[in-house]
Amino acid sequence: MHEYVKSWMGAIGFVTAVILSLSCYSQSKTNDILYTSDLDSIEYNLVAESLAPSSIQLPFRGITILDARFDTSKLGFEKHQQFINLNKKDFRKIKLKGGIKNNILGFYNDYYQRCFSNSTDQLLMVFKTLWIDNLPDRSFRKERITDIVKESYQDIYIKVEFYLKRISDYYPLKRVDTVFQLTEQNIHSPLLKLKKNNLSFFLFALKSLLENYDFNMLTENNDHKKMISIKEIDSFNNKRFLLPVLNVKKITNGVYMHFREFANNDPSIGENDYYINKKGKVMIKNDLTNEHFYWAIADDSGIHIREPLLVDFKRIGNTFEFFLNTFAFMPKSLTGNFLDLNENKGKKIRFFLTPRQIDMETGIIY
Repeated sequence: MHEYVKSWMGAIGFVTAVILSLSCYSQSKTNDILYTSDLDSIEYNLVAESLAPSSIQLPFRGITILDARFDTSKLGFEKHQQFINLNKKDFRKIKLKGGIKNNILGFYNDYYQRCFSNSTDQLLMVFKTLWIDNLPDRSFRKERITDIVKESYQDIYIKVEFYLKRISDYYPLKRVDTVFQLTEQNIHSPLLKLKKNNLSFFLFALKSLLENYDFNMLTENNDHKKMISIKEIDSFNNKRFLLPVLNVKKITNGVYMHFREFANNDPSIGENDYYINKKGKVMIKNDLTNEHFYWAIADDSGIHIREPLLVDFKRIGNTFEFFLNTFAFMPKSLTGNFLDLNENKGKKIRFFLTPRQIDMETGIIY
């Protein structure tokens, strides 16, 4: 069950971003950036600059990790400049030195080394989602997520399953499905010392995953829980990659009215049953009186996200990515050419092409 959780403090502003304004799009110097895979990468190294206090008691001798995400190559995208002429070239893929799994594993076992017990047990963390959204924009979503703050600088989506590993047996402990949000309030906390453009909030989220739960209590009654093998865990994880759209040689041409049709490779409107009018709306040939909004279109030229532009999808790992249209509020002063969260007077709207990825389990666009 999904339990979208707020970051533990309030919020003020509203950041959104995605394709360049249509009027500026033809003038942008982004012809060589067609897909998110063309973007450069930035590589971080998570280092424990201090050690967690021993008062944080973890009843394990260490931590192991499985990365079961749809895309294991990165953590998200970041912008490496914030000026008003932001374009596609100004985004980079966020990666970790030595790989996502290995770097996080090294950080955890180093940072919590004084918290582990003399037990022979281990904690297995299976990451299903781990994504940093540096330009949160929920304006293009139809999903109803009522428990998250609309205005945030950064959203970190995490879905993780915890297992107790005892010798070669595994016991389910807890499943967490949450969103950590960097808001106007918590970014100014003197204790947290958070920043917008680094991984400080990501580290806060990683630590919270272990420190917000009582693992001593969770492991007390593990003998009454179902014992499973690592083979069963792997089999369960791999089922999420069996979506029809991920297992066909060619995606079926037609109009996909919503994500679930796309995931099932089953468009509700066939390729010969529609056309797109001058407004960019789908018109069904036997129902010419109504314009139809759509989620995506597949044709011989590729897969395209919904209007106003046919933006190409590209498969990355077991998901799809593309550049999408969104807006951000900008200060009107000459000295204030930076992205601003505050939606109020004295600001003007700018549109951007920003990289997005599909969560193939929920259809949420990050």
